[in-house]
Amino acid sequence: MAENAPRMPTPADMLNSWKQLAEQAEGQWNQYFNQMMGTEQFAELMGKYMEGYLAQQQTLAGNVEKYMQTMNLPTRSDFIALSERLASLETQVSLLVAEQRRAAKPSKSDDSTENANGRRRGAKASRE
Repeated sequence: MAENAPRMPTPADMLNSWKQLAEQAEGQWNQYFNQMMGTEQFAELMGKYMEGYLAQQQTLAGNVEKYMQTMNLPTRSDFIALSERLASLETQVSLLVAEQRRAAKPSKSDDSTENANGRRRGAKASRE
């Protein structure tokens, strides 16, 4: 008698059914959206959307910059200009330091020159 009784579905059975249903629905939606996004109309719509978004972003950036100037706070463009000036100054300082090192470095010809008395420069006179 137990063999003929209907079997109660387990939670795993119910989840498998739901999983299969979800996979089928996902496949159908993917197919639909792939077809829709492959059209010229969708490309035009996305282009117009991006143009509008960029225009809105530029307007917002301009408004934020005006607000920052009104509040006497540095703006992004102020930081960029300051960064460029700082980089230029660093380059100039590096060039000056390199030139100073070259000028301070004694050349070999200076070490071997002797003065009129037969002594090298910088040598102390000995008592004879």
